[in-house]
Amino acid sequence: MVSILFKEGMYWRTRYYAKRLNSSALMADAWHNRSDSLSSIGSFAGILGARLGAPVLDPVASLVICVFILKAALDVFKDAVGKMTDQAIDEKTAAEIRSLAEAQPGVVHLDRLQTRVFGDRVYVDIEIAIDVDLSLRLAHDIAQGVHDAVEARFPAIKHCMVHMNPSDEKGEKNGLQLEEKLDKIDKSKRRGGKNMTFVLLGQDHKDPGALERRMAARPAHLEGVQILADEGKLKFGGALLNDEGTMVGSMMVLDYPSEEALREEFLSKEPYMVQGVWETIEIRPIRVSDKFNK
Repeated sequence: MVSILFKEGMYWRTRYYAKRLNSSALMADAWHNRSDSLSSIGSFAGILGARLGAPVLDPVASLVICVFILKAALDVFKDAVGKMTDQAIDEKTAAEIRSLAEAQPGVVHLDRLQTRVFGDRVYVDIEIAIDVDLSLRLAHDIAQGVHDAVEARFPAIKHCMVHMNPSDEKGEKNGLQLEEKLDKIDKSKRRGGKNMTFVLLGQDHKDPGALERRMAARPAHLEGVQILADEGKLKFGGALLNDEGTMVGSMMVLDYPSEEALREEFLSKEPYMVQGVWETIEIRPIRVSDKFNK
């Protein structure tokens, strides 16, 4: 009985993290633990049946357990094969992406949505219809707005590709002028000028679950940091440590046209912000010495 309870506990704990991380390998390991507990249940049923004068319980329990194990194996196999063969995401999530994209300023309607799952990440291709008379700058801002909104809402999406199709319909919605709505997408792009350098200090929450939330959000954070580095927006960064060497915050040196642009483009979709890791944020502009700009 102790073995059954222990293995069942391991199953539920591993299953929790498998779903949290969307990991097929962890889910398979979870079912490995449950298969051990089911085997112990079968042995217990056989011994109990023999002592009660009903030895038939042993083969019956074995057959039932085999069915459970085969069902679990097929589910894990189906999920793993689907992720390796570029299966589409579920209909509910696809409908949410479609609604979100169509709600963005300047989008007349969604022409096409294609998704594929690769491992624990999702790749999205979207075709949107926009007003044929818009300038290239405005058309680009509309597409960028769709891209940013989708990736910010769905952390599992690795990349969202947006293609624009011309439409004779107009893209104004909700009684607001298109130009005004597009200003909310990225005001900094309209200003132009040189980037400024900022130091960002993010202090974590201090509740007991703070470190666990940080570790859960860390893979997505590091992925975004790599993109910033590739784009030349991240100059330097690292974790803030307490006296015991535990991570309690973050420090980043970033290049953006303005603090407003930094908040809109970066902080609005930064996993440490979205998932409640950082409690306070301090942003300070700095002047980098010419010695380091050579």
